[in-house]
Amino acid sequence: MRALVFQMPDHGGCRPPGVLRGRTGVRAAARVLLATLFVLVLLFLVSLIAFDLWTGRLWYRSVGFSGVYTVRLRTQGMLFLAFGVLMGLATALNAWLAYRLRPPLSAMSFEQRHLERYRTSVARHRVRSLVAVAMLPGLLAGAAAAAAWKTWLAAANGTSFGSVDPQFHQDISFYVFQLPWYRFLVDFGLVALAVSAVTAALAHYLYGGIRTQGPGRLLSYPAQSHLGVLLGLLVALKAVAYWLDRYSLAVKAGAEHAADGLNGVGYTEANAVLPAKTVMCGIAVICAVLFLATPVRRSWALPLTGLALMAFSSVLIGSVCPALVQHFQVQPDAQAKEAPYVARNSAATAAAYGIGGYTAAVAPRAGALQASPSAGASGAASAGAGGAAGGASSADTAPVRVAASDARQRVQAVAPWLRTGASPYQVTVGGRTEWVVDGYTTSDSYPFAAEVGTAMGGGAVDYIRDSVKATVDVSSGAVALYQWDTADPLLRTWMRAFPGTVRPYATIDDRLRSELRYPSELLALQQDMLGSGR
Repeated sequence: MRALVFQMPDHGGCRPPGVLRGRTGVRAAARVLLATLFVLVLLFLVSLIAFDLWTGRLWYRSVGFSGVYTVRLRTQGMLFLAFGVLMGLATALNAWLAYRLRPPLSAMSFEQRHLERYRTSVARHRVRSLVAVAMLPGLLAGAAAAAAWKTWLAAANGTSFGSVDPQFHQDISFYVFQLPWYRFLVDFGLVALAVSAVTAALAHYLYGGIRTQGPGRLLSYPAQSHLGVLLGLLVALKAVAYWLDRYSLAVKAGAEHAADGLNGVGYTEANAVLPAKTVMCGIAVICAVLFLATPVRRSWALPLTGLALMAFSSVLIGSVCPALVQHFQVQPDAQAKEAPYVARNSAATAAAYGIGGYTAAVAPRAGALQASPSAGASGAASAGAGGAAGGASSADTAPVRVAASDARQRVQAVAPWLRTGASPYQVTVGGRTEWVVDGYTTSDSYPFAAEVGTAMGGGAVDYIRDSVKATVDVSSGAVALYQWDTADPLLRTWMRAFPGTVRPYATIDDRLRSELRYPSELLALQQDMLGSGR
């Protein structure tokens, strides 16, 4: 009797075709599901952003300040696109250039065999990979630039202060408006070049331009030249940063003055730090030239030596020498050495806080310490100590629909370049009851002026003016902004950036003007500055 034997068909060690088709179908379905989820999430996020923009536009239109919203969105959009595209293009261009400069791989080491599967995967989706590499840094750079919209508007619309600093003889507007924007551009360039260099290095490693094992050069000449040029541009931009650091000395406190709040160039900065920054700038320029010559010299020996010299010099002449000057020259006779620089600081502080010509003895009754130049006698009188404590008694019993905190928020929203006073007060003019909110223009970049914290939030300042009087109707919430300090360069700058937002001083109703008070928090700050002798 013979047994029947059933033998399964031999597929050569492979899975049956039906199993393969099933798995392929599952993968395709998973890709479709993931793509659908991605599109849905993207649509949801876009809808949220669109809803937020639309409701914001409706609110600004309802209070009559749609121009502020338009200028802000247009500026943020322009900066996001410009800097996002620049960062994305720089990253993608260097990744593509690294691919074009890839060496031929004749002998495959273990390292290269391991990388081959990644090269194969990238080759199938080369364009998508390039877009993905550029997208993340581009989005981050665009978001950072959009956040700097006020810095750009101030630089683009800056007006002259009519006075110069005593060290570099630059107009004060250079420090308040231009220098912060220049620093942003340099920082962006440094980050863009650093990201490009890292991306290029990774791409060169993926395609064999940079290797850790195998015969021949571990760093190909094309990869060396490519990275050398990027490093040269990076160091050249660092030289620009060193040059700008010289001017930044005028708006920040040295280590020996940090405790007393004094800003600007002191004896040590003038005789040690400032020359050190100039020397470091020159060394950085030489290093940059050596790196940029890499395609011709085909060697990094000199550039790396120069880079080491720059690092050593940064410690020696940037930190050690100023410390020695401070210890051996300044401290034995600090009063005589620092006297001219303290005088500079006192003069700048008086100008920055509007207290020139006043003393601590008269400060408590100097209600018109910084009264509007256009206000005349009536403005000074209403800004006196009595004005700071008094007000329209009829407003105390008026029905209130808009709270004081809401009034501040409304003013802050329609004038994001202002700091609002912490104590709004009510006045009644022509039968209407309104909140009055003091609007301050401030800066933390006034050269040589002492820095101080405020009760208004937003960080320390070294320049302040009571530049705007804002009114908010307690019933309708309508907002109006009036120019109060006609001489303030910051206010003129923001009026140029947002035309038609602030009404001229001459349009203030006489009845309203008679009710306006001198800000109590500004008076307290000015008294503190006078009393401290800074």
